[in-house]
Amino acid sequence: MATVTVAAINEEIWNNFYSLISGLTDPASRTGSPKWIVSSFPDTDIDTIGYPVVEISSPNVEFSKLTFRKKNVYSCKIRITVHTKKAAYADQLADDIIAIFNSSTNLNTLYAANIVRLEMSGSDYTTVIRNGNKIHEKSLTYSFRFYGSVS
Repeated sequence: MATVTVAAINEEIWNNFYSLISGLTDPASRTGSPKWIVSSFPDTDIDTIGYPVVEISSPNVEFSKLTFRKKNVYSCKIRITVHTKKAAYADQLADDIIAIFNSSTNLNTLYAANIVRLEMSGSDYTTVIRNGNKIHEKSLTYSFRFYGSVS
């Protein structure tokens, strides 16, 4: 995991979250090249990837800086959404993601990357019809702080 810097704040935050989530077990048992953990819902035909898909959105960073102990403090949020044809997978994968971010080892890893005070600030569930299929979507929103060096 890389330490997050202000110069590449969005990319590095996303990469740190992806590094932790990338170990999820794929309920569809896919092997090979299909990426099922992505930064945005696939633009290509979903049938080439299949379900479930875990989407880690680009982080929202509030750039109103508060300086604390020679560090700029940025308020951030990131949303992780599970898209699946099976309702049970939505909850199963959401529970697995929650467990990842409740792990003290993973919280310490994020802390080492300057990502602190991580907490789940909300979740929601919805269904949509996509290409004639009922898709279950479970979203988890995490709030956290990023401490960047004062230049």
